[in-house]
Amino acid sequence: MLGQCSVFDRDHKNRTALHFACVYGRLPVVHVLLKNNSEIDALDQNQITPLMKSVQCWKQKCAAVLLEHGADPNIRDSRGNCSLHYAVYNGHEDMAALLLEYHADIEQKTKDGFTPLLLALREKRVEVAEFLVKKGADIHVVDDKQRNTLMYAIRCESKDIAMLLLQKGIDFFYKDVFGWTALRYAIEGHCTLSAMSVCEGSTRGQKTAFDPLELESQAISATEGRESVATEVREFVATEVRESLATEVRGSVATEVGDVTNEVAERTELLPFLPGTFCNVDPVG
Repeated sequence: MLGQCSVFDRDHKNRTALHFACVYGRLPVVHVLLKNNSEIDALDQNQITPLMKSVQCWKQKCAAVLLEHGADPNIRDSRGNCSLHYAVYNGHEDMAALLLEYHADIEQKTKDGFTPLLLALREKRVEVAEFLVKKGADIHVVDDKQRNTLMYAIRCESKDIAMLLLQKGIDFFYKDVFGWTALRYAIEGHCTLSAMSVCEGSTRGQKTAFDPLELESQAISATEGRESVATEVREFVATEVRESLATEVRGSVATEVGDVTNEVAERTELLPFLPGTFCNVDPVG
């Protein structure tokens, strides 16, 4: 290198030249730095590696070169994010696939307890979430409030991911620390009746005569009257339960629906903060 500069020099945030080359996608510079023994997994003040910066800044060619030269995709930054979390947060499926090719840990958790799959669902990166499920990510993982992937899928209002999770065996009746189920989240949130009916129908594994798409525009809003919501949900879901479910599970489902809709019917105003509302804190920053 020219003058007094070295590939090992750091700036005031402990970043190396390799960090900057990856941020700006300077692939020839990355090659030169690696050829001159630049520290491939150098950590800045936030424990972020050049690979993480490549992923964060959508520089896939730089990321590929780093991985080919042995960069570790499973190093965690100061918040517990690994490179796969950065790819998921950006909704970058191709980058996620690249990292998995180099043995990125698909189940690694952040300090807040988010696996890449949970993070994808929380950030409504539905396509990436589907990709991770198909790649074998654990669908039964929960966050620190014991909310599972189906609850997050309901929040995304994604029928496709909800159906995929149900087909993979997710428990529709699972409860979080507040005692809430996926159905409860659907009712209390802004989920359409169509999305709920898909979940209900998928748990039975049977096709009913009812077409959920016909109710696409009938949104169940948490700001609308609770009595009308409760009546609509009770009439539809309870009828479907009676007509379609097998005898051995009919009682438990009817109880579940009754408990939820009765609670909703008793409320006439939107609570300022529901006990199960999701946090929108940025895990990557």
